[in-house]
Amino acid sequence: MLFVWAEFIRGIPLIFVIFWLYFLLPVVFGSSMPGALTVILALAWFTSAAVMHSTLAGIESLPTGQERGGDSLGFQPVADFAYFAAAAGMA
Repeated sequence: MLFVWAEFIRGIPLIFVIFWLYFLLPVVFGSSMPGALTVILALAWFTSAAVMHSTLAGIESLPTGQERGGDSLGFQPVADFAYFAAAAGMA
């Protein structure tokens, strides 16, 4: 699900996102935002997809033996992911 979201965001040009936030959000919510805040939100939204792809690529590049190391030590699946896969994938 997150991969589809990230591909959708990366497929939209950044200038379109800035225009959409600047002109459409005041119509929807009834209040305007300063231009600098609009650009910051658009850049954060746009960059989050790239960061998600980089993190996912790092986690998927780990060998399966590293995941099994947590299992052999008796870690629960969430702790196994947090201590082994996520830590090594983001390094």
